Amino acid sequence: MPFIFGLLAVPILRLLFLGEDVVIQNRILRAAIKETQSYEALTGFSPMVKISTYESLMDLTRIKDQMYRSAQESVQSQKMKTELITNISHDLKTPLTSIINYADILSKKDVMDQEAQNYIRILGRNSERLKSLIVDLIDASKTGTGNVNLEPVFIDFHELINQIYADFDNEYEKKGLDFVYEYTEEYIPIYTDGNVLSRVIQNLFSNVNKYSMENTKVYGRTHLSGDRIFFSLRNISEKEITISSEELQTQFTRGELSRTTEGSGLGLYIAKNLVEILQGEFRIIVDGNYFQVFVELPTELKKDEK
Repeated sequence: MPFIFGLLAVPILRLLFLGEDVVIQNRILRAAIKETQSYEALTGFSPMVKISTYESLMDLTRIKDQMYRSAQESVQSQKMKTELITNISHDLKTPLTSIINYADILSKKDVMDQEAQNYIRILGRNSERLKSLIVDLIDASKTGTGNVNLEPVFIDFHELINQIYADFDNEYEKKGLDFVYEYTEEYIPIYTDGNVLSRVIQNLFSNVNKYSMENTKVYGRTHLSGDRIFFSLRNISEKEITISSEELQTQFTRGELSRTTEGSGLGLYIAKNLVEILQGEFRIIVDGNYFQVFVELPTELKKDEK
């Protein structure tokens, strides 16, 4: 009987040790895979590691090194592109400022025929347009990298919406746009960077002004839920939007690709970047020529984040 028990015990113990060894090797691999989330080298392997496990660890090390190099190259490339765009934009602004100033001086001259006056007006209008494009380009470059300094203060969200809409009231009236604003609370305080948030709302109202169908309603809505503010803006586009909501949020993309209207195509891209810098979320829904944008923001900007 002891002899039979011994015969049975040997394979059972072997299976137990084998199972334990598999568990150990799997733990070693899982620990190494977890370390791939950092950029530190995979070192200090357990002395219990087997050859097959060691080979897998070496494969992980090579993959990790490649991921690190790719990430570094991507960061460097983005940095160089941002610096190039910023430098070129600043260089363009200097001569452009002179053109704008001289065009303004010429427009005030009395001794000038009608044709010359028309040319001066065209020159001034297009110079201002070019200046706006350059500013958008600089903003897109900065916001794309999160390079924006935040100075949070307490403001009334409703008051901000109404102030910015007032700036567009005349433009909306010319197109017959009727802005309908709904809200669930009379007063919604928010601790955030007022200038950055203003730029977001301005870009959204400007987008509506450029692309809305004439004589239609524009719906705005704000409501508070816990520590989050939800703002939406909905309008009917003059032309059917044939690209996805994801594409609309990328650089140099418009709802209509014929580029027959003025603008850089950067408004929504800048708005999305700025909302994320304000620790919020930005979403777009497109359905034919119906366009709706959603902005979700925290009521209080956290100090340890941008």
